[in-house]
Amino acid sequence: MSQVEIINSFKEQLEIPLEIKKDDISSQGYDTVNVDEIWELLLKKIKKNKYEEIHLHILVDEIFAIKANDYMSFITMKAWSGK
Repeated sequence: MSQVEIINSFKEQLEIPLEIKKDDISSQGYDTVNVDEIWELLLKKIKKNKYEEIHLHILVDEIFAIKANDYMSFITMKAWSGK
């Protein structure tokens, strides 16, 4: 099983942490936050860190480590690249 498949297998269990992070970023004045983009950012961060094994607690930690600035930088780069 690839790393992305393993991560995707946890997505349903991560709905609440993703919603909490969405609300956290929204409370800082960013109105257009959505869970799918936070998920994309999480996948990018996990690939970059190259964990040997992926566990649920690692994913939760990575979600809560995302800052509003990280999210906005990700969205800006995504818009510039046209993806």
